[in-house]
Amino acid sequence: MPAMVTFPLAGTGGTLAEFCVQALRRITTLMFSAALDAGQWRQVLAGISAGAGGVPVHVIGHDRANGLYPGHLVHGYDPRAVRLFAEHYHDRSPWMANVMAEPPGRAIPCGLMCPDDAVERTAFYADVVRPHDDIIGGGGAVLARSAGTVFKIGGSVPRRHRDRLEPALIDLLNLLIGALTQAWALSRTLAAALAALAALATP
Repeated sequence: MPAMVTFPLAGTGGTLAEFCVQALRRITTLMFSAALDAGQWRQVLAGISAGAGGVPVHVIGHDRANGLYPGHLVHGYDPRAVRLFAEHYHDRSPWMANVMAEPPGRAIPCGLMCPDDAVERTAFYADVVRPHDDIIGGGGAVLARSAGTVFKIGGSVPRRHRDRLEPALIDLLNLLIGALTQAWALSRTLAAALAALAALATP
């Protein structure tokens, strides 16, 4: 699996395996920085994108009980597609319902979330997917899901690069799922502690 991790580390030298270990360590470090500062999640996405060959990636996360809202963050997507998704298709993705029904903790490809031919018959495909480099490939994982809480990460792959980049994305997400889940849990714990302190300080 080392060939799939290509996060740039200038001047490292050494073997490819050493390079990949350093890349994974750097991405993991960014994750735990994001647990302390939600603004760092964009750097996490940039690292995962680079590690999977430059594909666009996104995260959706919220914990309503503790006031934790990373929200819907993206890296590498066309801003027009992001805007169109947010305004018209955020609840109409043919992939979303099925991936949210999956058990947390495993990345799966888009084709298992919804067959390509079913996706291609939707307005979502015509308006968002096809004009954006036909990003029908990719995949994602639900890392946490409970009442008022969700944390999902995923990425998109153009059809023409699917055979090469989709397996790289899925494998990288599965490598990182443990650390991603821990980082999200730490974020929730810190948010709960801050909410408790705020409540104590309220007269």
